[in-house]
Amino acid sequence: MSTSARYRCRRVTPWAATAALGVWLWSSFAPVQAETVTVYTRNGHGITGELDSRSDEQTLWLRVERPGITLVRSFARAEIDKVETVPPATGAQPIRVFKLAGPPLPRPELQSIIAPEPTLPIASIAVEAIVANWDADVEADGILLTLYAIDRAGQVVPIDGSIDVELIGEGQGSTALLRTFPVLGRWVRQVRAGEFGPQSYQYRFDFQTIPPDFDQRLGMFGLVHARLVAPGHGTFDASTNAVTLRVPNPMRDRLQQYNNQRFFYNERTGNSLQQQPQVQGL
Repeated sequence: MSTSARYRCRRVTPWAATAALGVWLWSSFAPVQAETVTVYTRNGHGITGELDSRSDEQTLWLRVERPGITLVRSFARAEIDKVETVPPATGAQPIRVFKLAGPPLPRPELQSIIAPEPTLPIASIAVEAIVANWDADVEADGILLTLYAIDRAGQVVPIDGSIDVELIGEGQGSTALLRTFPVLGRWVRQVRAGEFGPQSYQYRFDFQTIPPDFDQRLGMFGLVHARLVAPGHGTFDASTNAVTLRVPNPMRDRLQQYNNQRFFYNERTGNSLQQQPQVQGL
């Protein structure tokens, strides 16, 4: 005999057809010794059968006898409206009715398992940099670097690895002396996927020499070069366009030209600039 997905069929012997009252009914309804019950569901259907010993606090199991087979039906607690005990005499009136007390217990939910999308290899990186101030004084404190790791689909993605960053400046030079391009700073740090922001990574790198605002020998612009080493992906290089190291300001330019300083007396600046190393190669 074929059955629906909600029924299971198995052959039983006559002596095995009697089942004890399940734990679920004992804990959910008043104690009862009846073996045959009618289960009424919340949608109005009623099914009569014998309680199965597998019943528990979440599920009631009912066995419905048919010639040569037994149909086994399960009811979740939330499906049941009431249960009536049925005496052995055919056609007799029910002797007791039990209804659920209070709301049904929540049914355990199966957690959906979503396979993570495969990670595409990194194809390239891109970097942007600006000078920035992140303390209480007025001069710039270092380079704010923005890093983008781009996969083969063109999407910006998180990545693990390490990044090597260099800030390259420019000496003013003269007609008798060729311009120089000293390295003003070099930084190495770890890149972790957990640090990934909305669409990029951002890192602060403090100046390692006298800030450009205080060194008249430096040109106005610089360049930042970055190298990302990402295990499993490879090594990737990128450089910025010109980075403004000293923001153009005609008044400050004249102040620096005539007074050898770029900030006014009432502007607070760093207190240990004279202790910072000079730029080599200018």
